[in-house]
Amino acid sequence: MQTFLSTLPMRAKVLLAATLAIVVGITAMIWVIASQVYQDAERVGKARAYEQTESYAKQIEANFAQGFMLPKHLADAVMGLKGGNFPDRKTLDQMIMKLLGGFPDASGLWMLMEANALDGKDAEYAKDWPRHDPTGRYMPYITRSGDKVAQDVMLGSKQQAEAEPFRTNPTGYKPRYEESGWGIFTLYLNRVSAIL
Repeated sequence: MQTFLSTLPMRAKVLLAATLAIVVGITAMIWVIASQVYQDAERVGKARAYEQTESYAKQIEANFAQGFMLPKHLADAVMGLKGGNFPDRKTLDQMIMKLLGGFPDASGLWMLMEANALDGKDAEYAKDWPRHDPTGRYMPYITRSGDKVAQDVMLGSKQQAEAEPFRTNPTGYKPRYEESGWGIFTLYLNRVSAIL
């Protein structure tokens, strides 16, 4: 029995071998070119993704840096005022509201002073509920709602109910912010926190 190739004339065999070599060569060339194009596209894509990631990271770092500047400005301003004629609490409230108004990305600003560290008048403010808690400490809670910046209450309804028994005896009141593990800051002479 004769095979198909043995029955073909020599010319057809040469033509078949050349065609097969050309198809294999072109296929190999296309595969090499496609692999190089893919690798180049992958390298360029990774480089662009890295550049975008770096750009986003820098934007986020800048946002955090700007946000951390707000409480630092507040602390510096209050400590600077403490050296000379210290304004009353209402004037400080207005100053803090103005400061928050200058930082449109911040949604609020809160400051907490140690007992009698601001003006020594905590006892006078101990019954100024709900703007103060029974300690009377200076702790303005300034918030932003849209374009409006205002002082908010320090004690919500639940906290007011918990603090009510201490209205007549504020010395027995222990605020939650003095408990271990509350908040993200450590006790200092002055505490400043920004809500971003």
